[in-house]
Amino acid sequence: MRINNDDLDSNIPSTEERPEGQIDVADRAIPGQSLTEYPGKHGYEQPAQIDTAEEALNFAISKIQEPTQFKKTALLIKQGVSLESMTKTLSFVMFQDGMITVDTMMLMQPYLFMFFMGIARELNVTPILFDSHDAEDMPVFENLRDNMSPELAEKKIKDTTRLEEEVEPDKMPEEVQAFMKMKGEELE
Repeated sequence: MRINNDDLDSNIPSTEERPEGQIDVADRAIPGQSLTEYPGKHGYEQPAQIDTAEEALNFAISKIQEPTQFKKTALLIKQGVSLESMTKTLSFVMFQDGMITVDTMMLMQPYLFMFFMGIARELNVTPILFDSHDAEDMPVFENLRDNMSPELAEKKIKDTTRLEEEVEPDKMPEEVQAFMKMKGEELE
């Protein structure tokens, strides 16, 4: 093992010791390390800034509807990022920043998911609803369609049709329809 003088000062392993892309199994927190930090250091250790799920949802929706954020959200949906991932990420960030509690996070997720579905419908895009680790279920981008086998293309068309049927508002649970009416969206 080769040691550089600079590495002794900064305690950073040299590139030869840990090639890029490899995980250093020793690079983790020491058990009990979090107990040595001052309490209240993280946002989620403080009282939540937003009290109710409705307030949290209104806050999240207002931020998403800002023009720059809306463009980014629309791009993510068009590129095939699952609505489940977007919902969980946004709500977790709100929790981590101390804006909401875990309970509020869990309560707002279904409605946030439906809001993202509404955006996809406005964009006339069939969204990927849930995370999938199956290679065949991964989203197909516009520029990759030419390289797809005819069988896989036919399967994607069938899946798209099935998903479009799932997104129809009259087939949604009554609670979701009531929420959409509350937000002023007309159901067909």
